[in-house]
Amino acid sequence: MKIINFISVYPTIELTKEIIEFLNKNSDAITATSAIIITFLAIKGVKEWQLQTKGKTNYEIARRYLKAILKLRDEIKYVRNPLITFSEMETALKESGFESETYKDNMKTNVAVYSRRWKSVRKAWTNLEAELLEVEVSWGIEAVKVSTPLIDSTKKLYWALQSFLNNNHKNDIESIEDLIYDKGNSETPDVFFSDILNNIGKIKEFLKPHLL
Repeated sequence: MKIINFISVYPTIELTKEIIEFLNKNSDAITATSAIIITFLAIKGVKEWQLQTKGKTNYEIARRYLKAILKLRDEIKYVRNPLITFSEMETALKESGFESETYKDNMKTNVAVYSRRWKSVRKAWTNLEAELLEVEVSWGIEAVKVSTPLIDSTKKLYWALQSFLNNNHKNDIESIEDLIYDKGNSETPDVFFSDILNNIGKIKEFLKPHLL
């Protein structure tokens, strides 16, 4: 209301002169205030940008971490598949330098097939280790330790396969086969794969805050 009265008293030209005169007299104060405001907004903008960038970076790291974990899970499931098709035998034997007729030799066939399957596990495992370096740099060693049980299970499977392929399992055949053969299904996984899934569940829980 005061502004309306002020305008009604002074003509537009006079009001403009008053504003110009005020700005001239207080230009230094206005400039300083503007500088403070601009600086404050700039700092606030930088901080918000840093928070957004950090959040995006953490999200990407968590996403790659989880993707590497799930890839390893899938390859472990694949290598434990007890079904070996003739096509897989033939391909594995050829890649190992054997004749296709060698499939009649169970030992050579197993070595060829499981060696080929394990290449995929090793690739997934290597990729996970690369991601864990970034995870440790960004979040510390505790973020790496949460994956240790899964990696230990992978190592356990590797040594079980080695024992099986080298025929060093005669006295422990049941426990070896429990590791290398998947005896469960999608609804009821076996003991070994249940451990794998439980370990992955803990990793997912750890990553949840970074994936929101």
